[in-house]
Amino acid sequence: MINSKILPNSEVTITEFADESVLLHLETKTYYTLNKPGVFVWGLIKEGMPADEIVERVRKEFSVEKDVAEKNVMDLIENLIKEKLVEVVE
Repeated sequence: MINSKILPNSEVTITEFADESVLLHLETKTYYTLNKPGVFVWGLIKEGMPADEIVERVRKEFSVEKDVAEKNVMDLIENLIKEKLVEVVE
């Protein structure tokens, strides 16, 4: 999945606040809160960026080691997939 493109589900809307955002899946009525790094990742997902590039951008933006960025990004993406907030495009 690291080389896959991740796209937002078309049924998801986002409401942005100061340092966090809330995603709402309109069909399931599921809410999901994103912190500042999560909002950054969501923006890259909306751009259609593949997961491996998202990891690299997070690493640079937040000055973290590649393995930390990869784990955090992949954990977030897996949660977003589980909640049907994003879709994996092969």
